[in-house]
Amino acid sequence: MKKRKLIAIIALAVALTIILAVAVSCSVLKRNHPSKDSEESTQTGTLDGFEHLSPSETTDSEDGAEETEETTVEETVNDETTADEETTAPAPTLEFESFGNGTCAVVGIGSYTDSYVTIPEKSPSGDVVTVITDGAFYGNSFIRAIEIPSTVTSIGELAFASCTQLVYLSVDADNQLFTDIGGVLYTADKTTVICYPSASSSASIDMPDSVTTICDMAFYGCDNLKYINYEGSLEDWTKIAIGEKNYGLYTAAICCGK
Repeated sequence: MKKRKLIAIIALAVALTIILAVAVSCSVLKRNHPSKDSEESTQTGTLDGFEHLSPSETTDSEDGAEETEETTVEETVNDETTADEETTAPAPTLEFESFGNGTCAVVGIGSYTDSYVTIPEKSPSGDVVTVITDGAFYGNSFIRAIEIPSTVTSIGELAFASCTQLVYLSVDADNQLFTDIGGVLYTADKTTVICYPSASSSASIDMPDSVTTICDMAFYGCDNLKYINYEGSLEDWTKIAIGEKNYGLYTAAICCGK
């Protein structure tokens, strides 16, 4: 009887031990193998190896992309506007004054910046250029050469006086009223000297005996001029009407041909 009780107690102890061991094993397995819900939760944080952004992060990213795109479009528009402005910017031009009858006058340098000035036969508005007004280019400091067209019929007083860098004046061969001799401006009949370029490097000028008048300041600031080779006699020279401030004539030697 005692032997049976002992066997029963041993069997019960063994059963309890087995149950305890199984419970411990299940607990370990649960810790080492997460549940399906846990795996899904983990997968929501990663998608195909890339971090998954939360809705708020996605919105911020999209807003940033839109702002970048808007900035790029705005910069492109600005660049195109600047390019258009540069393309449509008016070309530098002399200053003209219309007489209202299809003709006009050159009255100033305007926005012109080139050192070689070609006075056109027509203004940008289509008027024929017939006049260069008094003092139109007076005192200019960067013009080196001026070309006068055939259409000009009148040149005002001191139009080219005191242009400190002026080296040469030329007149279209078809002009009926004006001409040039070696870069010096005369009337076509060669009776009047209108302007000797102040910055001419020539040390002498050959002047025809047909000259009867030298305009005001025609020889102003001619520092390089040393000799005037006049074709007429000394008596003829004394009869020439010499305008004011022609200091270059008084410092140069007069060499008469007769």
